[in-house]
Amino acid sequence: MAELLPNFYKVTHSEHINETDWVVQVMLNPQHAIYNGHFPKQPVVPGVCMLQIIKECIEKIQQTPLQYKQIASCKFLSVINPNETPELKLSLTIKKNETDTFQILAEGASSKDICIKLKAQLIGK
Repeated sequence: MAELLPNFYKVTHSEHINETDWVVQVMLNPQHAIYNGHFPKQPVVPGVCMLQIIKECIEKIQQTPLQYKQIASCKFLSVINPNETPELKLSLTIKKNETDTFQILAEGASSKDICIKLKAQLIGK
């Protein structure tokens, strides 16, 4: 399972809390080329990249390639400037049902703010 954006971020810590819950620490790379277009001198992590990071972390946990089936709700609550807040904490709740669909609740936070809240379904590719 290759990363869509190589060298965009790295997982620095992953902890299995209980049967369904994980905490994953992610370090963003503020030097990544994506910030040249989003935006020069005012870098902001694109929302779609946050969705990709969450999906890739869940793929690593589940050890299987996945894709979004449905996003029930997604709220981007604060802007992430990778120069100011390069480290993010993802709190993930992952529940697999009988149809091999993963019900996901995710919250991403910097040291200051909650950045994203996501409720979605993922399925195998």
